[in-house]
Amino acid sequence: MTILHVRYQLAAVLLCAATSVVAFAAGLTADEGVCPLLDPGLVVKHFPAGGDNFKVRYREKPYASCTFTWKSVAKKTISVAGQIIESPGEGRLSVTRAAVRSAQPDWLRVLNQYGEEDLLEVEGIGERAVWSSRRSQLSVQDAKYLVQVAVEDPDKPDNLTQNAIAIAVELLGRTE
Repeated sequence: MTILHVRYQLAAVLLCAATSVVAFAAGLTADEGVCPLLDPGLVVKHFPAGGDNFKVRYREKPYASCTFTWKSVAKKTISVAGQIIESPGEGRLSVTRAAVRSAQPDWLRVLNQYGEEDLLEVEGIGERAVWSSRRSQLSVQDAKYLVQVAVEDPDKPDNLTQNAIAIAVELLGRTE
C-alpha cells in the first residue's frame, strides 16, 4: 500500500466522521428508520402503497419531526428536453410535534408561516386547526402540542386531508 492510498483512506475516514458530526449537530439521530413520534403501522394503514418499504428520517431539533417516504404506484410525468417521460412517483409524510409554550403567540407564528394563503379551518381536532390546500399541510394546536402534518400521496390525492387528520390525532394522543 502506497502513501497515497493511505492518505485517501484517511481522508475517507475523516469525511465519514465529519459527516456524522454534522448530522448530530443538525439534530439527526444516528438510527435512521425509527420514528418515536408515530407508529409505522399507522403510516401503512393510511398510505398502503408504501407497504413496509418506507424510508424514515427522524430529527430532534429544532422540533421533533419525522419524514416517511415511499415509492408510489402512480407515475409522475415530467418533460425533459421536450419529451414527456414517466418516472416513479414518491409519497411523503412529514410530521412535526412541538410543545406549546404560550398558546396564542405560538399559534400566531404558525399562521404567519402561511402568509396571505387562504386556510380552511378544521373542526373537531385540537383547540385550533387549519388545512393548507396549497401545501397539503395540517396545523393543529391543543393544550400541550403544536402538530404539523404534511402529506403527498399521488396514489390517493383525494384522501390527503382525512389522512393528515388521522395522523395528527395520533400525534396529539401520544405521550413520551
